[in-house]
Order: sequence, then C-alpha cells, then structure tokens
Amino acid sequence: MDQQTQCMGILYVDVCNSVRLYEVLGDTEAHRLIHDCLHLLVDITHRHGGTVIRTQGDGVMSVFPTADATYDAATEMQHAHRQGPLAITAGFNYGAVIADEGDVYGDAVNLAARVAALARPSEILLTGETVQSLSSNLRKTLRLFDTTTVRGRRRPVEIYAVQTGPDPQNTYVPSAPPRAAGTPRPAALTLTHEGGVYRMGDRVQSIVIGRDERCDLIISSYFASRRHAVVEK
Repeated sequence: MDQQTQCMGILYVDVCNSVRLYEVLGDTEAHRLIHDCLHLLVDITHRHGGTVIRTQGDGVMSVFPTADATYDAATEMQHAHRQGPLAITAGFNYGAVIADEGDVYGDAVNLAARVAALARPSEILLTGETVQSLSSNLRKTLRLFDTTTVRGRRRPVEIYAVQTGPDPQNTYVPSAPPRAAGTPRPAALTLTHEGGVYRMGDRVQSIVIGRDERCDLIISSYFASRRHAVVEK
C-alpha cells in the first residue's frame, strides 16, 4: 500500500438545496443544472492545479497543493455562481493528509468537512490554521466568522469567512464570549433522533443535521439534503 503524508488544501463544495430543486424544477431540469454546475466546479479545480477526489451527487471534494490555490479555486467557484440559478457553499482547510490510492485521509480532511458543513449559501469558510498558510494579500480579505467547537476537536476552532463583497442574504451572529466566573450556566439544547441524543451547550456550539455521514445528526431520508441545517448556539 503506497501511502504518503503531505500538506494539501482540502476543499468541499456543495450545491444548496438540491433536493428542493428536483421538487420545484422537475427531475430533468434539476439534473441538468446540477450536472453543469459540477462540471464547472471540476474545470475550475483543474485550472488551479487541483485534483478532484470525488463527486458525490451534488458536491465535489478536491485537493490543492497550496492554501492560495485552494482559496483561488473556491472564490472563482463562488463568483461563477453569483448570478446563476444555483447557489453553492464552500469550506476548506490546509494541513497534513495521508494520500493513499487516489484518496486523502486525516484530521485535516475531517476538519475541512466540518467547516464546509457550517457554510451558508454563497459563502466560503476556512479554518484559522489555514489563514497562516495564505499569502498576506489574501489574508486581508478575511474576517473572523466564529470561534466554535466542532466534533473531533477538544479546543474551539477559529473559523474565517472570505469577504467577497456585501451579501444581504446572510446575517452573521458570532458565538457568545466565555462566561465570567460565577455566571449561571445557560440552558442546553438537547435533540433526540432514532434513539440518539445530541446535546448542545458550552462545549458543543453547533450541530450539523443532514443525510451525509459527516453530519453530527444523520437523517436517513432522501427528503433531507446532504447538509440540511446547522443548529448554532
């Protein structure tokens, strides 16, 4: 088995509300739009020196040799869909991965998937760890989006958003600052589904819901999108 460890940018891009598209537009038109969208995403990946790891129905996972190339590809993908009929979400991380037989594995890959799941339509999110690997001119386009806890990480993760221009569709509400000593503990939200219990409180500040296996609460139904919703504290 040929395994290599190297630093890469891992980018996840998904078409928003794809299940709804089939309902509203019909199978033929929705399939055509999503097919054309994925084809464009693959082309942009290749133009920036990236490699497509997989396409998954309504999304693309790809890797890039540098953080800058990942950023450039993600921003071009979003710009290409600004005025189109479809909206996409994008999230990426840059870090060490294990490359093996055409796929990539590791903590950096898992973190990229978690960050991508938090992105809203027409949004690009990335980790604070990735910011340090970007060129200084690209870092100027970022703003701190949130500091939150993601599954698999004990410490909070800084998440940044790419500022590509004003977007009236999104309202950003950062997590509340840490409580002062002696402050009463706020109530926690508990979700239950098919015997599972998912609790959101001080340590867990968001729960990703959908049918994708990377979600925190997995809904095994085709009526749910791959990343259907994010419940945030």
